[in-house]
Amino acid sequence: MKKILLFSVLTILILVSWSVKDAKTKDQPYYSGDAVLYYDHLIIASTNSGKLEFFKSSGDKVERLFSHSLAFNPSKQEVFNDVKLEVQGNKLVAYAIAGYTLYEYDVSDLKTARFEKKIRNTYWEWYHRIERLGKNLATISDRGVRIWNQNLDVIDGYDFISDSPYSLRSGGDNRFLFAIDNKSLKIYDRESRAVINKIALNFHDENNINRKAYYDRNNELLYIADDYYVKKYNLEGSLLASFRHYNDSTYDTESAIGSKYIYVSSGSKIHQLSKSDLKLVREQKSFDATPQGWSMGLKLVSTKNGDRLVVFNNSGIAIFDQELKLLASSGKISQDDGITYPYENLYISLNFYSVKSGATITVNGGGYLPNEDVVISLKNTTKFIKADNFGRYVADLYIPQIQAGRYDVKADGKTSGLTYSTSLEVVQ
Repeated sequence: MKKILLFSVLTILILVSWSVKDAKTKDQPYYSGDAVLYYDHLIIASTNSGKLEFFKSSGDKVERLFSHSLAFNPSKQEVFNDVKLEVQGNKLVAYAIAGYTLYEYDVSDLKTARFEKKIRNTYWEWYHRIERLGKNLATISDRGVRIWNQNLDVIDGYDFISDSPYSLRSGGDNRFLFAIDNKSLKIYDRESRAVINKIALNFHDENNINRKAYYDRNNELLYIADDYYVKKYNLEGSLLASFRHYNDSTYDTESAIGSKYIYVSSGSKIHQLSKSDLKLVREQKSFDATPQGWSMGLKLVSTKNGDRLVVFNNSGIAIFDQELKLLASSGKISQDDGITYPYENLYISLNFYSVKSGATITVNGGGYLPNEDVVISLKNTTKFIKADNFGRYVADLYIPQIQAGRYDVKADGKTSGLTYSTSLEVVQ
């Protein structure tokens, strides 16, 4: 699925943590998500764990509200990739993507994700991100951008792609799209359906996929950080201001309409710069906010008490005020949800796949809970067996006197409800 699925070292950690599930604490880096103000509460969502997770600021803490998974032992198509929050009147809605599917949830009670709707595409388009382009939602994949209306119907699409779907943004604008691709920032005009400009950026290598630009749509100005400078451009590509940051890595640039500042995450630090001339106003060390802090994704939310900067800070999530004073922190977020997971994905194998009635075959399988009771069945024949400490089993299964044909040999976990099967041919 192209190199973008190797979303960086962080993504590799995600895939490992979800392909080998055990009962141990899972330390998962938090590098992106969304945040909104809902009834004066700052609500944060992230899918970096593969689950749909929700958090709330409470005093000086960022509390984990709840999480939602699509399956007990999710396949890659059932792992969430991104989420977008939206306040609709007195309702809080979460739009999330997993594999080829767009989901809509009502999370207004801040306790559960109540399923509303899902749309699965039939053209094998794997969704990497979900974004808001003006008044509409958009899904972003290796095939381009799809625009959705309120009823979750696709109403338009653009052949604008990037090796870094994370960077493909609109800044809420109705016309322009922006993406970092091949050491340049591309500007795409939705009216002409073409890339109208490319702004060269200076990266050490092509591993620039954790970055995004900020577009101030009121003033038609772009802010972007490469490996040497934070830069301010107009749409024609003229450099208007710059700031030398002296950091090995930079990630997000973020601001809000009406804000005087631009914020930049650089791993070890968070910088606040003046929007007008990019002079440094103040900076904060990331590791002071959460253990093993490393600032990456940023989200700025306006409140009646001023702007709040949400920082996805590797081991946890932190919230700063508009003077970069730490207001709240999650500490280190543990992924141990108290549930025992299988050690590996489900599998089943037979020593023979074509046999006669009256024969006995050996069934090998795994992917169940440690010491779980498993039922092996073939037509009306069943056998009960207990999995070992690793959730694996071996069973001899007698083939009854049945007509020739293909039959399913199935294994069902009594506790987990997990099931898996394979096909066996019975011959005369």
